Amino acid sequence: MPKPGSARRQVLNEELLRGYGTRIQDLVPTWKGRFSYFLLAMIMCISPVYLYAELFGGSFMTPLLKDFNVLSMCAGVTALGAFILSIAYNKTARRYRMKRYQEREESLNEGKDGLQKVQRASNLTATESQWRSVFSNNLVYSFLVVLFGFRFLKVLPVHANFVLSTLGSSTCVALLSYLR
Repeated sequence: MPKPGSARRQVLNEELLRGYGTRIQDLVPTWKGRFSYFLLAMIMCISPVYLYAELFGGSFMTPLLKDFNVLSMCAGVTALGAFILSIAYNKTARRYRMKRYQEREESLNEGKDGLQKVQRASNLTATESQWRSVFSNNLVYSFLVVLFGFRFLKVLPVHANFVLSTLGSSTCVALLSYLR
């Protein structure tokens, strides 16, 4: 004979699993999510332009303001670096979100208001994963830009140094996000 309340508990567990399954499907990035990652990456990739303009003011900033080719090169390199960096943001956030979902799975099935716990935990996990991904990738990206630009590629001309350090750093961050 079934225990009293076991039917309600079974329905609740099915709702929890259904809600949990839809949250797992939310790991596929939407256009809004990809665009927000791209904008965050674009802000991060603009910082080397400012860095190079301030450090190499006479040899870099003057042609930047006067020459359309240099301006378009900086814009193109920044956009490409932001695209590559946004891929790294998405991959790292997805991995962290999956890890957090698995950690919280056991605690979500307990209690009467389990469905609300699932929704709350899912929203919290999504926010945590997004900002942790942005923070960790930005930290590595900034370190690599400075390392490449001022240590390994310092013998190159300024424009080549800028292109290689910006694109090299974002590519390294993207590769690291796939290897972690």
